[in-house]
Amino acid sequence: MDRAWAISFVYAPSNRSQRKDFWQLLIHQAWGNRYPWLCMGDFNQVGSMWEKQGGVDCSRSQIDGFQVMLSECALMDLAFKGNAFTWTNNQVGGANIRKRLDKAFVLVEWQDKFPYAQVFMKTFLALITVL
Repeated sequence: MDRAWAISFVYAPSNRSQRKDFWQLLIHQAWGNRYPWLCMGDFNQVGSMWEKQGGVDCSRSQIDGFQVMLSECALMDLAFKGNAFTWTNNQVGGANIRKRLDKAFVLVEWQDKFPYAQVFMKTFLALITVL
């Protein structure tokens, strides 16, 4: 049985204009990869409207660009438990904004290799358990 697999740790640019180029780098990485792949980290982007609470609405074009990258890379969201949000602006009341920016994505081959793997989010700390 082949035990090799790949992992990438991501810290995506916080600048929106630089993220599109970063998504292209991830796509290039995916196309050149021949191993089951776990890609995790701070993507600095919500993947859907439900991944943000408070503040102005998310940019639909930014979400779409992120989803296109995931599709081109054939990545799927690794199941998570716990806190749905990984970032906050630390404001109180109506000024509070929370987002899910830290995520783990995998190729189906990685999920097949580790079918019980999950991400546990607790007070903005993520732990990945591979059983």
